[in-house]
Amino acid sequence: MNEAELLKTMDYYITEIENKNKRYGTIVKIGNIIKIVLSASIPIMITRAEENTSILFYVSISSAIITIIQSSISFLDYDDRKHITADILIRLKKERLLYITKTNPYNKTDEENFHLLVENFQDIVNSNLKELLNSDGD
Repeated sequence: MNEAELLKTMDYYITEIENKNKRYGTIVKIGNIIKIVLSASIPIMITRAEENTSILFYVSISSAIITIIQSSISFLDYDDRKHITADILIRLKKERLLYITKTNPYNKTDEENFHLLVENFQDIVNSNLKELLNSDGD
């Protein structure tokens, strides 16, 4: 593998992880918006329940949906995944930038710099990145 191939591979990983990070963030945000709307509507529905007891059914359904959303987000670790992908992105972008700008620790010979980048890239990839990329069946 040469420098151009390695940088291309790093760019690929960065793009893939950015997409996953955005997807996790979107899932969490949509879930939170739904929970807020349903939570805010429950007190309103309860005040109307005296007039129409069938509204209590909708209160129960709303509460169940809130629980399902919260449990799903927690069980599938979307918040953690978002933070993990953000951390990996920062690390990959940092290493790439330091390498391209020949900034410490990449201020040695080209060959030493390349080997150090390969080593650091492998460390980042091996820190559960492969598992994270394959965890949701993409």
